[in-house]
Amino acid sequence: MTTSTRPTLAVPSAATGLLAAATALIAVGISFADDLSTPAFIALICADLLIVLAMGALIGASVVTNRTAEAEAEAARLRRDLETLDALEPLGAPETGGRR
Repeated sequence: MTTSTRPTLAVPSAATGLLAAATALIAVGISFADDLSTPAFIALICADLLIVLAMGALIGASVVTNRTAEAEAEAARLRRDLETLDALEPLGAPETGGRR
């Protein structure tokens, strides 16, 4: 039976896309609001920075998840290879005293 070892990144990708859209909306709001007070402007900038930090955290988490999944797949492949070699060991050529 063949199973796929590709990790799924649907949730982090969707969340990163939504956060990118939120960042764009804040940037548009800042550019069109000429009469914003200083505290409101600073609040929008801080919200934008927090969203960018959240995007970085999501991307970092997905990278760690990918590396963990790849390491697990490699360990499983190595284990299967060793089991196959152990199963094939009795089929080897008989010892002939060093000569064939």
